[in-house]
Amino acid sequence: MLSHPVPDAPIALTTDASDYAVGAVLEQLVKGTWRPLAFFRIDIVRMAADQQADPEVQAYRTAISGLKLADIKLDGAGASLLCDVSTGQPRPVVPAQWRREVFDSVHSLSHPGQKASQRLVSSKYVAQDVREWAAGCMECQRAKIHRHVKAPLAVLRSGAPF
Repeated sequence: MLSHPVPDAPIALTTDASDYAVGAVLEQLVKGTWRPLAFFRIDIVRMAADQQADPEVQAYRTAISGLKLADIKLDGAGASLLCDVSTGQPRPVVPAQWRREVFDSVHSLSHPGQKASQRLVSSKYVAQDVREWAAGCMECQRAKIHRHVKAPLAVLRSGAPF
């Protein structure tokens, strides 16, 4: 069960990866016990299988774009994952049914806003719809700071000293 964050408690990010999955847990130390705040897990083999069935992902293979796509073999799994390798770090092309899960796993940790969410997701994945989902996030809307505050119009009386 996830815990509520305690503002002054130490925080740790524990990660693990294998040939088939990637996982992480964000934890905090409260009264000598590590308590989970958030979990993240991606089954890479399942994503590779879903890429094969997704027509949008397959369209990337023939599309003209700035992406340099390569099939990355998953050792021991007999599958490969379509990734953009133009940045030097493979970024999987995310199938449609995975996009919301990928977005939530990155965005829900801190609700950083539209631009930051787009930047965070696109640094690790090739995915769409990120800005629209961040714009519709109720947590982000509640915490949003309105910077363009304008004073209401008022009639100024002349002739009276301040």
